[in-house]
Amino acid sequence: TSESGDDESVGQWSTYEKKTQQEQQQMQLEIQAQRSKSQQKPAISRTCVHMLFISYSGLAFISAILLGVGQLIGFKYKELPTTLDQVLRYFISIFLLVMSGLSALSELEVCPCLVGRLLTLWATRGLIYMFMAFLSIYQLEMHAAPKTDNEVQFIRCMSYIFGGIGVGYTVMGLICFKSILDRIRLDYHSRKHGYKTSEKPIETPSDLTFGSSEEIV
Repeated sequence: TSESGDDESVGQWSTYEKKTQQEQQQMQLEIQAQRSKSQQKPAISRTCVHMLFISYSGLAFISAILLGVGQLIGFKYKELPTTLDQVLRYFISIFLLVMSGLSALSELEVCPCLVGRLLTLWATRGLIYMFMAFLSIYQLEMHAAPKTDNEVQFIRCMSYIFGGIGVGYTVMGLICFKSILDRIRLDYHSRKHGYKTSEKPIETPSDLTFGSSEEIV
């Protein structure tokens, strides 16, 4: 009788152990499925308004670079300044060249200590852009150098485009579009940060501790 009871306990233990192993394997499969699902990163895209702001800033960056190129074109026709008028023309060209570089940096939002707060605020940035465009057109019209027609048209076209961008920045700054862009950026980075924080490693369960044969019986 004792031998039959032992055989029955061993059989129950074997059945329980097989069942537990199957459950553990099933749990491991579910964990692997969750891991593969968590590794599929969802597409966190920018909104259309965010893309419009980025496009506008990109256009301003290209325009600032081309405005500086226009000033470099004018330098090849300038001689060494000998009069006050020529010194003024040189000063304006150098000023526009430096400000074009600073404007490009402000659009990239790098070196804020070098750019300064006037180019950081949209309203004042727009006023500075309009002033730069005015100086460029004034120098082209009042101090005509022997440039070709294509060069004159290029400098004039870039001056008007840059001035128009300045008008846009001033208007957007006055109606607080900068704060709207800040909220859009905060939302975008929050969504990215939220996804990364939810990406936590899935802990595997520790090995199950099986009870003694006495508890099963």
